[in-house]
Amino acid sequence: MEPLLLVFAALPLAGIAALLRRFGRQDRRIVARWRRAALHAGLTDLETRPVFWGVPTLSAVSGDLRVRFEWQEPASGSSSTVIRVDGPSLVPLSLRRETLGTSLENRFAPRELVVGDEAFDELFYVRGPYLMVLAVLDDETRQHLMTLLRKADLEITNGELRARVPQSRGDEQPDPRVLPVLSQLLGAARRLLRPADALGRLAENARVDPQAGVRLRNLLAMVHEVPHDPTTRVALHRACADRSGEIRVRAATLLGEDGRATLMEIASARHPHDEWAARAITQLGGHIPPKLVKDVLGRALHRRHPQTARACLATLGQMSWPEGVDVLASVMKREQGGELAIVAAVALGQTGRPSAERPLITALADGAPDLRVAAAEALGRVGSAAAVLPLKQAEARHEHETAFRRAARQAIAEIQARIGAAPGQLSFTPSTEGTLSLVDDEPGRLSIDPPEHR
Repeated sequence: MEPLLLVFAALPLAGIAALLRRFGRQDRRIVARWRRAALHAGLTDLETRPVFWGVPTLSAVSGDLRVRFEWQEPASGSSSTVIRVDGPSLVPLSLRRETLGTSLENRFAPRELVVGDEAFDELFYVRGPYLMVLAVLDDETRQHLMTLLRKADLEITNGELRARVPQSRGDEQPDPRVLPVLSQLLGAARRLLRPADALGRLAENARVDPQAGVRLRNLLAMVHEVPHDPTTRVALHRACADRSGEIRVRAATLLGEDGRATLMEIASARHPHDEWAARAITQLGGHIPPKLVKDVLGRALHRRHPQTARACLATLGQMSWPEGVDVLASVMKREQGGELAIVAAVALGQTGRPSAERPLITALADGAPDLRVAAAEALGRVGSAAAVLPLKQAEARHEHETAFRRAARQAIAEIQARIGAAPGQLSFTPSTEGTLSLVDDEPGRLSIDPPEHR
């Protein structure tokens, strides 16, 4: 039995009548406060549902928006006015404050929508139709919703906005919080109406939103959903002039050939951002002049921009540029076994040029353990028969380095397969001591000619 009914059961009829009149007067005062707020906000068609106790309501309209006031009096907690706004033209998004519950829900249900505004994304859990949600959640709307949340308990469910304003039933005066919350809730609802041109709104957000993350999210949404629409192409070209290096790189990359000039500009900037210059160089690949890569590499080494340096070294390894081997060998020697030396060794192997063999053999003797492994693996790509003995000797010197021994043996196997030798079918030639050649000796071992042939 409801608590109120238990009270009635314990009272005589006269007491029940008095109690009902008291509640009726209080309900009328609550509805009167709502009516004043509704009229002040310009609502029309006000209608009160007759009630006997405890649940006063008021409905009204504002254009095609429906507004409903309800009295909420939970068994535990404070009483409150709940204002609901809905309408057929609202975007069916859902939004509520981030909690532990939303974090758990996000693990087992489709992921929430990330708008790209860090403050907003940390505050709200958002779901709904992706393009529509991004289109309507521009900067002003996000600020509006965050301000509203500070004044009331805000939640949106499938397009219906709900704000809860704590309030006492016995208040004689209008609650000063109801009117501003009502006004802001109506303002939020009008901002969340389905846009007539969602794509145009996305393009505008991608161009002017103050948050780089939001601009990028809107741009990528257009590319994903309508990649061939002229509006998307225009937005990508505009994004090539964005103040965010990441957006410029992403837009230029997506434009393909039309974006190479922007990537070149980012890569060759006098004061580049390490990450974005690196990504620009990587995206350009073989479309960037080798001498420019060399110049950018020199500046990156001087400024200690490791990402740019790695990208330059990898790009030189993919180019058939004769001078590239000397540049890579110089960096491998200069960096003395550091990370960039290893990247340079790998790149030397990728060049496929015979001239890369000599510096790699030198690295077997002079390099640090990780560099030796990289050099051995690179020799497996570019080494000739002349690299087999240095590999064997280095393996013997570093027999306790398991990774290097494995790399050296694999390199020897790759060299033998490449030159058409059976495993071990290599020996010193009589004419040139210290070189190797194919022999018709017993296969499966490395042999040295007997002394009488030397």
